[in-house]
Amino acid sequence: MTILSSGGRSAPDRTFIASAAAIPTTWRDRPLKEPNIGAKMAALRAVGVPYTDKDIADAPKAVEGKTEIQALIAYLQGMGLALKQTR
Repeated sequence: MTILSSGGRSAPDRTFIASAAAIPTTWRDRPLKEPNIGAKMAALRAVGVPYTDKDIADAPKAVEGKTEIQALIAYLQGMGLALKQTR
């Protein structure tokens, strides 16, 4: 966590913690580059993940133009839905 002070002074009453918006973006806005997505999905299917042939074939087009944060959010949403269905 970054602590910033105003004007470079060391006055404790003028310090604040940087918000998430002030932190420079790193991996969040990078384009998603996953050239082997179909092979990875096929491997996951071999251990029990219920991907269909159509899911695997359509995967490269589905991730085209997405960022890494969008992929992470989609993954977490999928995990939440799977958990909800098991309860």
